[in-house]
Amino acid sequence: MTRRNRALISLIALAVLSGAFSGCMRVIRHEAPYYKEGPHQVAGPDGFFEAGTHLWVFGEQDSYAKVLSMLGTAAHVWNQDLVSVREWSKLKKQTESGDNKVKMFQTSE
Repeated sequence: MTRRNRALISLIALAVLSGAFSGCMRVIRHEAPYYKEGPHQVAGPDGFFEAGTHLWVFGEQDSYAKVLSMLGTAAHVWNQDLVSVREWSKLKKQTESGDNKVKMFQTSE
């Protein structure tokens, strides 16, 4: 981990503890690629966040959010892959109760 990343993580941790990032936590809706260098990096994604991964959002660039995972991964993800913690809870409950709207579009045999 570079010195810059450690400083960024320390700064974010301090802000989180002081309550400055209240409401900036988001959750990955479904498996989503992340890019460490930024959304326009030449190489493909550096990895994937699993569905349900909680992230701190600390900025936006185009249609991407700058995020920090609880494990310290600083990266960019598509905004469309993020939902609020409240939305994630609702989606999770719907899936667990079988009230998944996807079932409405399945054809019967």
